[in-house]
Amino acid sequence: MNLQTEVRKGLKYLTRQDPVMARLIPLAGEIVIRPAEDLFDCLVVNIISQLISTKASDTVEARLRHYTENQVRPEVLLRLTQEEFRSFGIGKQKYHYLIALAEEFQQNPHKFHGLRIAEDEEVIRTLTSLKGIGKWTAQMLLISGLGRLDVFAPDDLGLRNAMILHYDMPADAKRAEFSRRAEAWAPYRSLASIALWRSLHV
Repeated sequence: MNLQTEVRKGLKYLTRQDPVMARLIPLAGEIVIRPAEDLFDCLVVNIISQLISTKASDTVEARLRHYTENQVRPEVLLRLTQEEFRSFGIGKQKYHYLIALAEEFQQNPHKFHGLRIAEDEEVIRTLTSLKGIGKWTAQMLLISGLGRLDVFAPDDLGLRNAMILHYDMPADAKRAEFSRRAEAWAPYRSLASIALWRSLHV
């Protein structure tokens, strides 16, 4: 079974199992899960996205892509100065994270070769060993970079806000409570997450 066939199966499963998902999924538009061709590029985008809004992240990413002629590769980023990064809207801390990532990809490429076939927890362990990459960033790569269908990121504020809105969860609920609620969507928690993210923009 190819990945998109599994996605369609998962969306039908969620629609049958959860009345809220049955309402949200038709409003979400087409949901496509496609592994990224370039994991470095995908990680750069995820680091940019840390702690800023989607709109701000999109703006910064667009500036970087325009400046590099869409060549978001380790050797290209390593040639850029901190001032150039600042002109994209990337501050000192993220600049150092991105440079460290580019150096790691160049110096230890073997570390990343097996990620596409590694178990989710192994991917998280590998990535969180790198400077500036926490569990949230690793989980975003699992979804957007590796096409994993059963990932839930309780540290994601958008997800928590959507669950508070649609599932009447208390605003002060602990992250563990969100994770427990998400267990009902297994093995398609990534798909449920996408539907919830999109529900905030409908």
